[in-house]
Amino acid sequence: MKFWDHQHSARSETRRLLLAFALAVAVLVLAVHGALVLAWWAMAALLPVHLPFPAGFLAANVGVSLLLVLGGWWVETSNLRAGGVKLAQRVGARELRPSVTHAEQRLANVVDELCIAAHMPRPQVMVLPRTDAINAF
Repeated sequence: MKFWDHQHSARSETRRLLLAFALAVAVLVLAVHGALVLAWWAMAALLPVHLPFPAGFLAANVGVSLLLVLGGWWVETSNLRAGGVKLAQRVGARELRPSVTHAEQRLANVVDELCIAAHMPRPQVMVLPRTDAINAF
């Protein structure tokens, strides 16, 4: 597959994921509103007086739900924009120290050789200690 085909498929996938995110947010907001309506009805059924929905019940539910969901999305997006090193540190990674173990020295050598072959500067290498998963992302 050529570069332009990859780029086109990546853009299509991005649009699909954004649509799925918007749909998930809408479903979540409706679910929260539905749960609050059921809770209000249950409370009203237990009380001897008639309790109508307060003015702005729907707007408050939707507004607060959207504020929380989109606020969380904004915080996580901001964290991801801080770079890969910050993301790695958030999951418990530490900077590579080649002098600590033989395995870390080998990793440093492999990274150095790849950078020389690619004519690129050496990136900051992070290691996830004590994990069985693939130790890179």
